[in-house]
Amino acid sequence: MDGRQLGFSCPRLESQPKHGRWYFAVQVDGVDGLRTRVRKGGFASRADAEWALAEFRALPSAQALARTWTVGGFLRAWLAGLEARRSVRPSTLLAYRRVVETHLVPELGQVRLSKPTTDCRSGR
Repeated sequence: MDGRQLGFSCPRLESQPKHGRWYFAVQVDGVDGLRTRVRKGGFASRADAEWALAEFRALPSAQALARTWTVGGFLRAWLAGLEARRSVRPSTLLAYRRVVETHLVPELGQVRLSKPTTDCRSGR
């Protein structure tokens, strides 16, 4: 190869659907105080990716954070908050934890909070 961009004549464009697409990545502060990387992609042009990045940065912080959280992460943070505040009895907390870890996280844990649907499996 001579290092030139092939553009639309690249042979990998047909065999690899994500090849030749534009992405953006940005760091946001999480609720837990840690920085989280948000990466979005599949844009046809650099201008489309820059536009989407500008829209993401314009979101209120709560909406931006919702795009970084999964249902599993939220439920575990909720349980930790209940435990720290001691707002429920230990037996109630144990029952909540059992339901979250046995039923909710295995089925819904990977679904992003920003992508709620009536079909939970479509958010994966």
